[in-house]
Amino acid sequence: MPASSRTGGPNSKHSFAAFDSISLQREDQILLLLTLIIGAVVGFVVVAFIVLTENLGSKLYPANGAAWRRLLIPIAGSLTAGFFLARYFPNARGSGIPQTKTALFLRDGYISFKTVLGKFGLCSLTLASGIALGREGPAVHIAAGIASVLGRRLGLSPRSVRALLPIGAAAALAAAFNTPIAAVLFTLEEVMGDMHAPVLGSIVLSSATSWMVLHLLLGDEPLFHVPAYQLVHPVEFVFYAVLGVVGGLVSVAFVKLLLWMRKRFLRLPKSTMWLQPVAGGLLVGLIGWFVPQVLGVGYGFVDQALNGKMLIGTMALLVGLKVIATATCYASGNAGGIFGPSLFMGAMAGGAVGGVAHWLMPDYTGSVGAYALVGMGAAFAGTVRVPLTSVIMIFEITRDYSIIVPLMIANLLSYFISSRLQEEPVYEALQHQDGIHLPSGARAREDLITVAHALKPQMHALPANLSVAQALASAEGERAIWPVTDENGLRGMIAKDQLEAAAAGGFGEQTLGDLVPDPGPIESLTEARFPHVHADHSLQSAMQRLAQSGLAELPVVSRGNIRELRGTISAKDVLDAFALGRPAAAVAAETKTTRKLFLGVVAALMAMALLMGFLNYFFRLERTNRANGYYRAAEELMQRGSHEEAIQRYRDALSASHSVDYRLALGLALVKAGHASEAPIYLNEVRATQYEYANPAVSTSPPPPLAKGVRPYTGVSSPDVAATAPFGNSRVHLRIVAFRHRASISLSLL
Repeated sequence: MPASSRTGGPNSKHSFAAFDSISLQREDQILLLLTLIIGAVVGFVVVAFIVLTENLGSKLYPANGAAWRRLLIPIAGSLTAGFFLARYFPNARGSGIPQTKTALFLRDGYISFKTVLGKFGLCSLTLASGIALGREGPAVHIAAGIASVLGRRLGLSPRSVRALLPIGAAAALAAAFNTPIAAVLFTLEEVMGDMHAPVLGSIVLSSATSWMVLHLLLGDEPLFHVPAYQLVHPVEFVFYAVLGVVGGLVSVAFVKLLLWMRKRFLRLPKSTMWLQPVAGGLLVGLIGWFVPQVLGVGYGFVDQALNGKMLIGTMALLVGLKVIATATCYASGNAGGIFGPSLFMGAMAGGAVGGVAHWLMPDYTGSVGAYALVGMGAAFAGTVRVPLTSVIMIFEITRDYSIIVPLMIANLLSYFISSRLQEEPVYEALQHQDGIHLPSGARAREDLITVAHALKPQMHALPANLSVAQALASAEGERAIWPVTDENGLRGMIAKDQLEAAAAGGFGEQTLGDLVPDPGPIESLTEARFPHVHADHSLQSAMQRLAQSGLAELPVVSRGNIRELRGTISAKDVLDAFALGRPAAAVAAETKTTRKLFLGVVAALMAMALLMGFLNYFFRLERTNRANGYYRAAEELMQRGSHEEAIQRYRDALSASHSVDYRLALGLALVKAGHASEAPIYLNEVRATQYEYANPAVSTSPPPPLAKGVRPYTGVSSPDVAATAPFGNSRVHLRIVAFRHRASISLSLL
């Protein structure tokens, strides 16, 4: 093609780089507004995902339900999901993190809307039916798909669509875990592989937006309630180090078992794909018949382990059963992630180690719950290989900073052992099993001119069964080298002088397959044995490989299949790419499109703001009513002496409405029920609240308790006040001491 036609004519003043700079600068401005929309939409969707899964699960597994449900429902759920996964939604299998990374690096951010719908519906079904997988990984895939669909519908460039995927991923994790900081770190550390990604600001903004939507709709409570941690003696650091070793070994066992089983499932005939997930459902059902704690994610049992309510033997047993159940469910092709199960395994392993430590040295070790908490981080760091995210995530989940030092010790050891015994991280290994090899390192990748800008889409390849004479007769006269292909894809490249030399030597009847032998199995093809480049390689890398191979042109192949030909590239193509331009008319058209896009995004933001305002009012009113109902139920249970059930209702009330009075009621109920280690978590927060009692006669007419006569403290001097009020079948004594700027509240149960 003449140079003038490729540059838009001799009068064109817009080079390829200049045009991209103008166009992408405008899209970057639009990207900021899209970030807010994606964060809010993803927040709504993840909340709906959580509510749907939990409500459906409560319907399938009602309180005091028959034991047969634990056997048959996982089988039925996996069978139904397996049919739809094989027939309609093949890309909705698995966790979603590997699929998101593949879309980000190999498919220009493309995730279909069909996959988003399938992931949402089928994950809700499988998780509610008790399959031993998690919801956080699927939430990331769903959110990235929403961002991808939105970006493509708005006509954004592939570069901008790719940038939207990590923005959606961070928003999903922030809402799913209620951990906005850890969501940002995980997205940078694992999804993008670049802690200095150019879209860092947008990732932070989307995470914060999604987190705010979560709080507006479901309230603000940590995922788990844990007792306050205290280091009893420095010898505890030894036990935490042992816990790090145990966490690393558990992580390695889980990953190796998962990969070993999945490798064998992948070898089964494709006609059995719809039936394979039943293997996971059947195993979970059989285990759940005897040990129901294995069903589902198991966050409720994690909470019990964190509060020291489980036996050492039970926790140790659950570690092994959960490893087997989760590995089988994932390997057999069910839809679900490994985030939640890894936290479950870690909590049980930590609780078991902490229980043994406390049994051996009760005067030198803290509560079992502290070890369970550290175990969660150790298992997550060893399994997913994100040690920094693991530390911050555990802190955000529990909101207990005092556990950070033991957590860092255990995480470091777990990460070290896991990386030595299982070199490939789990997500990377899963992609390799699917024949996908992602590029290493992502820094500055978006700013490079890559092979994709310069390659020639392949229009003419020579079949391997073609004879030398036929190849010379059919080959294009202008070209000096051609790719040779067979039924398995690319075999290699053959030059025109090779064909002419073979014909002159009397080998005109030989096939091209004789001159270009089969390269061998895909896994054995290296750069030296099979010269090639990928579309995301930089042009500098392409020039280096051209020089090293000695070929006039190199084949451009897919990262998903190294023998899948995408085109060819030569040194001339590389040089032309640096000078490639676009006509001024294209810039004008881009400006017009960008203006329309900007107006559309602004309108969407205004509509989103109105919708959020209405939903905020509606859900706030609904949460208040729900909290009052929970509180009244708790009061009745306390009157009947059902303290444990009352505590759960008080927790529900506090989760729905963060009233200091609900917090006080929960703390007092914990004291009365004998949970002295957990009660200070709530009572200390009540003591820190700035209140004074103007009237010693405190009324407890529900709702809420101890509310009448209470008003914000104004700093006016007030004498010590003591009051006694009824609480359940007992009485609570409160003593208030007024200071200049605050009031101190002490409570005791009579």
